[in-house]
Amino acid sequence: MRRLLNQTENRQLLLAEILQDNENWITLFELSKILGCSVRVLKDDLAHFKNNITELPIETSNNGIRLNKVNNTGLKSLYQYILYHSTAYNLLEIIFLEDRISVVSLIERLYVSSSTIYRLIDQINEIVEERNFKIETNPCRIVGSESEIRYFFYNYFHEKYSGLEWPYINLDENGVDLFLKFFIDFSHMETDFAYYNIFKTVSAVNLMRYKQGYFIDHSDILINFDEIIPDLSPYQEDFAYFEANNHVKVNNTLIQQIFTPYISEKFSLNYERLIEKTKVQQDLSIEVTFLNDMLENLSKTHQLSLKNKETVLINTINAAYLEYKEPRSGYILHNYNQEFALKIKSEFPHFYEDLYQSTKNFRKIMKKPLTDDGIYFIMHIIFIFWEDLLPELRRKFDKIKILVISDCHVSHSETIKDVIEYEFNEQIVVDVYSEMKLDHDVLKQLPYDLIVANFPLPALENQRTVYVEDLPTFFDLAKIRKQVDDIILERMT
Repeated sequence: MRRLLNQTENRQLLLAEILQDNENWITLFELSKILGCSVRVLKDDLAHFKNNITELPIETSNNGIRLNKVNNTGLKSLYQYILYHSTAYNLLEIIFLEDRISVVSLIERLYVSSSTIYRLIDQINEIVEERNFKIETNPCRIVGSESEIRYFFYNYFHEKYSGLEWPYINLDENGVDLFLKFFIDFSHMETDFAYYNIFKTVSAVNLMRYKQGYFIDHSDILINFDEIIPDLSPYQEDFAYFEANNHVKVNNTLIQQIFTPYISEKFSLNYERLIEKTKVQQDLSIEVTFLNDMLENLSKTHQLSLKNKETVLINTINAAYLEYKEPRSGYILHNYNQEFALKIKSEFPHFYEDLYQSTKNFRKIMKKPLTDDGIYFIMHIIFIFWEDLLPELRRKFDKIKILVISDCHVSHSETIKDVIEYEFNEQIVVDVYSEMKLDHDVLKQLPYDLIVANFPLPALENQRTVYVEDLPTFFDLAKIRKQVDDIILERMT
């Protein structure tokens, strides 16, 4: 949905993404060619970053510019900044939160003219029409496909706000937390911090729309909570608090509207329940069998252990069902699933190709769209839930051979070796040079990827070296880490 951003916002976002992906210096002239703008415009953008987005510090030198990557921030800060300051997205948020707001009130809130408001609404409607909803005016409200509206705002609020923020006016957060705890206890849903934030976003958006009088189809939900609520006496006090502070009545319709995705017959709360359903649902049985065989084939082909196949299977099947029903499968500005998938591709190209094609075939079985975004989403789910997958894939690289040479004593070399082995674990093999003779000819013939020495070595063709004064400091280890990473990148390409 970057089309909702103006030209300047899109250019600044692309500029930051280029700098994020580039470790080296890049000149303004090179950037101007990539971005199709003048160097003067780029200088204005850099001044804007410096004055307004301190989370993205940019270094300048005679070599060009580069992003100074700091520990506690990154591109997410820029995505959030743009969503906070985009007039188009602010207009959509206000109308969503304050259903049936007047154009006059929007003018006062956004500090723009009435002609700008109407022009902006027309522009937004042209773009969101493909999502089957639009903004109506006088009063202003968002109408159309209720599932599409909710899905858009799941992604919007999840991407713009952290789990520490609560943007939903007219909803009491403490009451919502109590009500969500009831549902988690009742359903035995496995929920950690990250998934609770997703679950909370979905529930808050659904509750907002319910209070505003918009409903979603829930004909496939078989549970009637009106029959269950009287038996939930331990939660009556929480229900009363939730009702009083959110001005709604806890009943079957409310629960079905808020928790629609999670109480459908297509969602399984655990692996045992999933297998039970396959006995009576032929389509689901076919999907589960295909996914099981697919995971087994990936495991065998790439010689990977699959210790938690049931966990991968239940989470992948549920994620495929919840696609378009929660924010993990979509995005507004930050295409996280694509970014994740392409990193797999760059580091493990053979595994990526097999996983991509297998996932595509799985989506065919599921009758899901064969888009890259959809494929990347399922790939991401499989990759993160497959226990020890990343370490096992990395272990398949040939170990990097490091030689340690000291002109103090062989024991000093052993000490340096111990520190390096402790820091780099299974990724490397470290030897100590213990021969008597060492000269240029010997150095050239040493069969090692990297030589670490406590004295300056001459420049060696096709040989990497790192100088360590005595005991390796954090700075020394960072230099070694950089060399190891560069060797891995060379092997990958």
